[in-house]
Amino acid sequence: MKKIFGYFYLLPVIVIVGVLIIFPLLWTGYISFQSKQIGGEATFVGLKNYIDLIKNGDFFDALWKSIYFTGTSIFFKLLLGLVAALILNQNFKGRNIIRTWLFIPWTIPRFATAIIFLWFFRQSGGLDLMLRQLGIVSPYWFGPKFVMPTMIFVNVWKGFPFFMVSILAGLQAIPSEIYEAATVDGANRLQIFRHITMPLLKNVILIATALSTIWTISEFDVIFLMTGGGPGTASQVIPILTYVKAFRQYDLGQATALAMLSLPIFIALIISLIKLTPREGER
Repeated sequence: MKKIFGYFYLLPVIVIVGVLIIFPLLWTGYISFQSKQIGGEATFVGLKNYIDLIKNGDFFDALWKSIYFTGTSIFFKLLLGLVAALILNQNFKGRNIIRTWLFIPWTIPRFATAIIFLWFFRQSGGLDLMLRQLGIVSPYWFGPKFVMPTMIFVNVWKGFPFFMVSILAGLQAIPSEIYEAATVDGANRLQIFRHITMPLLKNVILIATALSTIWTISEFDVIFLMTGGGPGTASQVIPILTYVKAFRQYDLGQATALAMLSLPIFIALIISLIKLTPREGER
């Protein structure tokens, strides 16, 4: 009887998960095997949508751009976040003010971020005017060669404060006695950083990296607002391609097939996050 009551208490959660996750996932999987236009009838076509995506190279091109965008962004966000956290962990005048200013990018709404950098990177915009003052002719930052580095720059600016705050919290949780003992034993700053700081920050860095990777690989709004995936397909990552298939080409079959092809990547990231999360006995 107690077991029955236990399941009864779980029923609201089961219903919510079923409605918000399981049903949409099953519906998406079903539509991915159909030839389905928005407003039209669905016709079963088997694996045709998947085969077409693989044959015409759309999926792999968008996947490569997503991997490049995500990997490069995460590297620089982690690097800048670590450096900023190490600096802000020191005692100096104005530290709290600098900490507040560095955290501002994380608090700015994403659409506002897109508008700010659309002005900053456009021709005759903020960056172009600054470079002209130095006698430098700036390239077209939204051109095919520079659009992905530009999107990476915006993503890094927006996301590095998350790493900074996470790592700073980890640094402040390290007992000062450990550093004092290492100093007494004759360890220099580099040795302390390598053998004490980094090992003790490992779990914080891994969890922050896993979370940021999930957010970055699903990045849509800033890229869409700034480039729409262009010019051409130069910044067309997987979320943008899914939108194009569904709402520009009105092909729900291929859009859902693309989402299902991407699903294993997200599942792998979630599993990695679960495995990387330290258990109580490992802290």
